[in-house]
Amino acid sequence: MNKTKKVLIEMLTENTGRHFLDSGSAYGRNWERNQGRDFESEPECVFEFSRCAGPRDSRTVGIEFTLNVFHWLANRVEYCEDLDEDFKEFCEGKDTHPFALVEDWLDELETDDHLIDGDGNRQSVNTYNGEDALSQTLQYTTFEHEEHGYCVALSIHGGCDVRGGYTYPRIFQLAGDGYDLYDNARGHMGCDNCDATWYTDDTCNWYPNNGETKPEDWKVFGFEPGQVVCDRNPQPHDKHTHGEDALCNFARDVDFNAAKDALFDANKTSDVGTVLVAGGKSSCPECHEGTLSIGSY
Repeated sequence: MNKTKKVLIEMLTENTGRHFLDSGSAYGRNWERNQGRDFESEPECVFEFSRCAGPRDSRTVGIEFTLNVFHWLANRVEYCEDLDEDFKEFCEGKDTHPFALVEDWLDELETDDHLIDGDGNRQSVNTYNGEDALSQTLQYTTFEHEEHGYCVALSIHGGCDVRGGYTYPRIFQLAGDGYDLYDNARGHMGCDNCDATWYTDDTCNWYPNNGETKPEDWKVFGFEPGQVVCDRNPQPHDKHTHGEDALCNFARDVDFNAAKDALFDANKTSDVGTVLVAGGKSSCPECHEGTLSIGSY
């Protein structure tokens, strides 16, 4: 594991404290939930179709996805040890919260600091204030350093209520021109069998890249865990018998391929724009052979 990932894990598990006015006692705090997690083994993104229904009542789709903040940051930042140590030394002996000292520290650096977009001012961002797909809120200030290029003083929200509970700021270099840090509401969806892809830049509205269909027009057929799908009745159901000598052919833990065969073959609904959700997978609405996945753009 490289140094950047180690620092990110330190931040994600950092004890950011408790406050009697926050809701952490009821709902838990991020830093508490993060203890013992194996961040590297976790998927980079999880997603679900938010409005699934059975074949007799299929409805248009809403897609909800969450980008794992550990992987997302690890792909965009690189720990800058010398600037990080310099910032820690600057904060020593001061009673003010370190994030409030970032601007004062930058004023002392021998460099021309400016906002990445060239407006001439540094920018502090809290991702909670806009569309955001990250698993945890970020708060950061970007700047340019003459030796290290584009950099960021970064804090991760480890508390419960977003108003407080942020980690000690750590200093990282940004990959490339630094604009990737602003892509926290963008997502890319594609099929692993055909070339169909879609994208979103606001977490809500999806658009086709080279796909023929719009996600807002898809029809979703959902098979929930514990339901039965069989060749005699492709509609998902909790319990079904056809008589003593005609039992369901598929198990209760719905197999994706079995459910797909039953739906598209028996129901004859293999038209473009139909999505099957079963067994933790989602079929491609265009080729019906591949499965969909979502990741950062």
